[in-house]
Amino acid sequence: MKPMRQKLLFVAACIVSTVVCWISFRAFEGTEFGSGSLAGNKDVGGFLLVMAMAFSFKYARAAAISALVGALLSLPLYLYLVFPRPFRQVWPGQWATWRLPKESFVWNGWWVTGIVATLLVLCVSCCSLIQSWKLRV
Repeated sequence: MKPMRQKLLFVAACIVSTVVCWISFRAFEGTEFGSGSLAGNKDVGGFLLVMAMAFSFKYARAAAISALVGALLSLPLYLYLVFPRPFRQVWPGQWATWRLPKESFVWNGWWVTGIVATLLVLCVSCCSLIQSWKLRV
């Protein structure tokens, strides 16, 4: 992929992921769920994605690392919200004492879009890091 096209795809994926992060999680403001260990990272993840957009054209490697960390901080909450029962079964935590929800899959357009956009950010940033390290060697 051409470098400019890859940067534009990277910025577009970061924009979508950031917008979905801030829109879909406004519902958790002021609740206990909004500041826990799982949902508390969404603000940091959104900030790192905005930093990645700012760095993307001048500092490609810093932008890729920032987006990678921001996406990894945002993804667990999306996965928990879309797949609550499998998430609780795979990753033990404080919610293990609560009763498991009946649903294995909860459809919400914002959260599914967040998963897709975050996975796209992860793929593009990994490709960007691999490409930058190949050019350096």
